[in-house]
Amino acid sequence: MSLLMADQHSIGQYYTTKRSIRQLKWNERHHFAIEDVIIIIRESKMMTTMTKMKQQLKRSTNLLPEKRLDS
Repeated sequence: MSLLMADQHSIGQYYTTKRSIRQLKWNERHHFAIEDVIIIIRESKMMTTMTKMKQQLKRSTNLLPEKRLDS
């Protein structure tokens, strides 16, 4: 569990409930390494960040004045 503590920042919000920690221990028992869990979480956080960036880009392009085709 030392690795879990060392990487608390990247997994903190995902494993706050006791159920999640129990699940993580279950995964560990069934040879699903904590490293894999952290990698999965990092990837999902990256995807979330990318999605947020895409949404922000959409919003900023929506604010640009529209080009009129009739002019």
